[in-house]
Order: sequence, then C-alpha cells, then structure tokens
Amino acid sequence: MIFLTRLDPRKIVEIDGEMVNLSKINLIGFENECLMEKTQINDLRNNDLGSWTTDGSVSGSFRPTEDQLEGEFVSKTFQPLELVEIIEKCHPNFDGEHRHSVNRQTGGHVHVSLNSHADYQTLMTKEFYQHFMKKLIEFGHKNEIIAGSHFWERIDGKSLLWANKDNIEQKQHKMTYHYDDDRYYHVNFCFNVENRHTIEFRVLPMFQKATLQKKATLEILKIVQKYLEDHPIPKPITLRLKI
Repeated sequence: MIFLTRLDPRKIVEIDGEMVNLSKINLIGFENECLMEKTQINDLRNNDLGSWTTDGSVSGSFRPTEDQLEGEFVSKTFQPLELVEIIEKCHPNFDGEHRHSVNRQTGGHVHVSLNSHADYQTLMTKEFYQHFMKKLIEFGHKNEIIAGSHFWERIDGKSLLWANKDNIEQKQHKMTYHYDDDRYYHVNFCFNVENRHTIEFRVLPMFQKATLQKKATLEILKIVQKYLEDHPIPKPITLRLKI
C-alpha cells in the first residue's frame, strides 16, 4: 500500500526550474538595508508589502538625493510561495545613475518562523551553525561570487558581524530586547524579541541583483528545511504495563 502525503501549495517555491517544498517553514520576512527611491517605497507601502524605517548601520553611508532615502525596508510576513515575487518587488531599483543603492554596510536579513518550537531548538546548536556556514560557503563557490566581495566579508565575520560562539543557546535564548549586542551574529535566535518567535539570518549582504538575492534567500531556507528533515524530533514512546 502506498501512502501519499498531501503537499501544502503555500510551501512550494520555484526558482530557475527548481521546485522546493519548505514544509518545515511557517512564515518568512526580510529586512533590506539600502538606498531606495521614494517612489518605490510609496509603491511598496501602498501595496501593503511592508514599511520603511531608518537604520543606524547604513546611516551616512550614502549620499541620497531629494528623491531617495537610506535606511531599511521591512517586509510583511509571507508564505514561501510568495518568496520570488516579493523579493523582486522589494529589491532596490537599479536603473541608470542609481546603481549604487547597496554597499558593504548593507545587509539582507532573513527572518524565519517554524511550525514547531522543538524544531527551533534543533537549530539552536553549534552543530547546526557549523553546518549552515559550510553549506552557505559551498553556495558562494557554486555561484562564483567574487572573492573579497560583500558576501565573503560577511561570511568572514566582517561588516558588523561575528561568528556565533559555542554557547549559542545559553547566550541567546534569553534575548528580549531588539538592540542587545547578541543580535550581531551570523544567526540570531531572537525568539523572545517582541514575540516574533523567529530566527534571523543576518549573514547575507544586499546583492546588487535581485536574482542572486532570491537564490541566496532560498538557499538559507533549503538548508533549514533539509537539516530539520535529517534531524527529526524524537517521538515519545508510551508504554502500557499490565500487572
């Protein structure tokens, strides 16, 4: 007898012909640090795709015109199915003279919530962090990302980041304030911050091309999905004894 598992269409992502089932993922969100045209910001707001805010890490790193703002676009939370469309719409426009809308200080932060608190705990380990960084480095080489670029600087712990230490769980599970120093890691376990219940992956830069931003964001989700599939939560065993 063959048992078929019903797939949730909201969890299916397709990029470059690759179909990925992100069944372990609940919702996704991201924060784009960049220089953005005011017209694009207004369009995104009017379509309820997110909000714009100032950001100290990029303040003063650009020379915005009257038609531009430097800061951070915070997306709405969304299902994996919407990933491609929303990243394309929210990536800063690069047309003509406005190509320099990202720099070495701008990060592309990815927030992920999971369907299970136990899965969240599975990722709060040194083993997952080491696996995550190994796979992300492989992604960089596979996609021929230029040596010395913003991506590799962030991998190396530069650009306002440092590597997660051995005591990941002990140090971060009590984090309750958004501006705690503990957030400046490649992977930020900000479960208790503003009731978000998310993991924040801060390691990505803002790429100049939305195509690479999509692929890198999907790669993070794929790493999470595969790791949780390979490290299932132990099922409790109930023993019924009769004397």
